[in-house]
Amino acid sequence: MKEFKGFRVDRLRKAMNENGSTVEDIAKSLFEEADLIIEKNFAYGYAENLIHGEIYDISGSEFYAVCKAVNVSADYLLGLSDEMY
Repeated sequence: MKEFKGFRVDRLRKAMNENGSTVEDIAKSLFEEADLIIEKNFAYGYAENLIHGEIYDISGSEFYAVCKAVNVSADYLLGLSDEMY
């Protein structure tokens, strides 16, 4: 069993590159899916901070929105699995 190491920014970037996802895709998903994000401009800035590793603690709804935007499993972004899907 793999050790949990938290949200993996390197895997987020890899998934974005492989799936053609953009910061805009993540921002849109955060705006539409995450309960706490209410302004589009804030969602874009938040997405930028996520992909640069400047946010370490995100809510479950925000994490769900990120996984959905880049089309990968939560286990992959958490480092619990090497399988993207």
